[in-house]
Amino acid sequence: MNATDLMLGDCVQIEDEEGNLITDYICDIGYVPEWNELGVKTCKCGNEWLRESEIAPILLTKDLLDKHFTINNSYQEEFGSINRYYYGVISKRLGGIWNLVWMEGNNENYLLIEDDPLIRMKYVHELQHVLKLSKINKEIIL
Repeated sequence: MNATDLMLGDCVQIEDEEGNLITDYICDIGYVPEWNELGVKTCKCGNEWLRESEIAPILLTKDLLDKHFTINNSYQEEFGSINRYYYGVISKRLGGIWNLVWMEGNNENYLLIEDDPLIRMKYVHELQHVLKLSKINKEIIL
């Protein structure tokens, strides 16, 4: 995971002192001169800089989407075994309701915006970016 892919407030996973993965939020991103690279600080690690290799993205899941959004519609495609789940979201910037579509099947799960299949999201921080840029006031709580 690259620090350049992150924004303040993004959800990530870090290892605690016992080696367990825990959920944390990005509080700072900056250049660390002694490493000659970018580092991040998270809320739980305080003033300690973490290397990119010490953070991991959090996979999006249908359960997480169900917890934060309401399904408008769902169906299975005729060809193949792909299930689609449509979640309606209100965007002030995009003017009205638009759909997030969870695609599930064929050994791949991802989220996309209904009218733009080029934007595929697999991780929570990617969804957080779309929500922020669309001025959708929705906090993802893990």
